[in-house]
Amino acid sequence: RRIYEFRGPTVMRTIAVYMNGYEHCITSENPHLSGAKSEFFKKHIQNSIPLIKTAIEFAPTVKVKQEMLDLRLRYVDLFGPLRKSQLFLADRILKLAEEEMVRREKEGYSTLRDIPLKRYTYHGA
Repeated sequence: RRIYEFRGPTVMRTIAVYMNGYEHCITSENPHLSGAKSEFFKKHIQNSIPLIKTAIEFAPTVKVKQEMLDLRLRYVDLFGPLRKSQLFLADRILKLAEEEMVRREKEGYSTLRDIPLKRYTYHGA
């Protein structure tokens, strides 16, 4: 919890680490790094970046919110503006997160169900 409140969501910290890896790989003279490995980082970053809108909206502190805004700017510097599909997904994720927060206020935090235990009997050894 302290790490979340100080540094933000894990997925956003992961994106930052992957951006470091991507920047290292694209400037590397090693063809394995500048080729397949940089594409690996790029794909992961581009698939995860739509979560940033929700991370900014639900940031626990002003400091974390600023870090998320800086991360979004860093993304734009590396890859350009978010694509329409990424923007659509970012809006959808934010809407679902807001709905979940409303649900949690009404019903409580846990989504665990009370499922009765099953007893299995095995015959033989």
